[in-house]
Amino acid sequence: MMLATAAAMICGRGTPEGAPVHTDLPIGHVVLEGAVALQTVQVDWSIALPVTAAAVTGGLVGGWLAGRVRADRLRTAFGWFVFAMGGLVLVQQAPPALFHTGWGLAALPVVAVAAIAYLIACRRSRDLRLNPT
Repeated sequence: MMLATAAAMICGRGTPEGAPVHTDLPIGHVVLEGAVALQTVQVDWSIALPVTAAAVTGGLVGGWLAGRVRADRLRTAFGWFVFAMGGLVLVQQAPPALFHTGWGLAALPVVAVAAIAYLIACRRSRDLRLNPT
């Protein structure tokens, strides 16, 4: 899912002009669900607090960057970050036996290079369609 999301951010999702903007945010609903979840689940606070602090810091830095960097560049950069993290998660979830064969070790860089080449070609194709010269 992370890789598909990254591809949409890097290649552009093609939002049509004049698409409706959602202004109603279900903040109360989200807070209520979070409170209920905290009552029913054992939380490891030694992990939850640093992750929450990192998320809040990332949100503040992102808000600061949003006013200084063009939205399409910020989206693309974040797409590459999500792509890298998705690749890392995929490698971590791969069966260990995959790394004990020559074919498995050879397939990893080949697939990574192919995916990166596809994303670069997709992005360039989109840029050419939007800015024909």
